[in-house]
Amino acid sequence: MPLIALDNGDTLNCDHVVKFTTLHDGRYQFGMTDGSMHCGHVDNPEEAFFPLVPAAPGFRTIVTDVVDGERTWEVHAVVAWRICPSGNFAISEGMRIDDSYAALIEPDGSVIDFNGYQYDNFDEYRLSIVQEDTALLRAA
Repeated sequence: MPLIALDNGDTLNCDHVVKFTTLHDGRYQFGMTDGSMHCGHVDNPEEAFFPLVPAAPGFRTIVTDVVDGERTWEVHAVVAWRICPSGNFAISEGMRIDDSYAALIEPDGSVIDFNGYQYDNFDEYRLSIVQEDTALLRAA
């Protein structure tokens, strides 16, 4: 049961939304199955209507960031996939549904990053990122 939380405090069950439109002031108007209308600001409401399907075991996401000059790495198990018109996106344990990730580890251990580059394993991917970081620091 996906929910849409509007800025005015209303929470809508997507199963009861018949239609939604964008108003001139940037708010969205939602028509409900009971005939009521709800208006409010929300980011990307259409995403709440994209289906989620359970993930097969073995897929993991890689989240990386630079904090205080040091690169950090996190690996999270994929628990579901969001099926979107632009492709399928992993939903990982311990992360919000709209959090992003840098790469995906497949069950065989290979890695695919968001640019579509493939690596044999996590260590090869990590080395590639460290080399990019080093090159950027030298150029600066």
